Amino acid sequence: MDDLEDLLSDLNSTLGGIGSGSSSPSARSQVAATSRPDAYGAASKYSSSSEPSLSDLDALLGDLKMETTRNKKVAPVPQQRRQDARLSNLNSPASSTRSSSQKVKCGCPQIGGMQYRMGAAGVGETVCCNRLLCTKCDLAVVSFPDSKWSEDADYMFFRNGYPDEKKLSSGRLPKKGSRAYCCQCMWTGAEKAEAMGFTSRLRWVCRGH
Repeated sequence: MDDLEDLLSDLNSTLGGIGSGSSSPSARSQVAATSRPDAYGAASKYSSSSEPSLSDLDALLGDLKMETTRNKKVAPVPQQRRQDARLSNLNSPASSTRSSSQKVKCGCPQIGGMQYRMGAAGVGETVCCNRLLCTKCDLAVVSFPDSKWSEDADYMFFRNGYPDEKKLSSGRLPKKGSRAYCCQCMWTGAEKAEAMGFTSRLRWVCRGH
């Protein structure tokens, strides 16, 4: 019986100790918080930490942009596509216009009498160029068939009369088989073929046909 009372007494003292030593709800929650897994602790730490600054975000974006540019590769254009592009440019209207606008010029333009035809001179042909340009006065050369210039025709005559055919007719004389040529600063008559080379006194060149 005494043993049973001793056991009950020990049990009461134990229960009383637990009741008197029990912690408050806030203390229990504190203990529970400290016993939570690391994930919750990490989340709590993240929420309490300060937010990243704008300079940190700019630096991060800059690093990402540099990495993207470094890894970016330009795909090479296939050889067939480049060839097609060149063919397309050659067949374009602009290319056709440029080709058609290129004029044929006499390699060594000539003047001459009525026995020679006028036009563009080919290789080895004696053809009188009818598209002459003076490099001195920068004006086109005109010609008159079966004519020659009179001795009274001088620089001022051609200066004031060119290119009016009526004014120039007063200084022209008829001459069968000859051609009279002039610009605003130079004049001559020709029966035989004469090349407009470097040694010629006439600064006349072909301006293209």
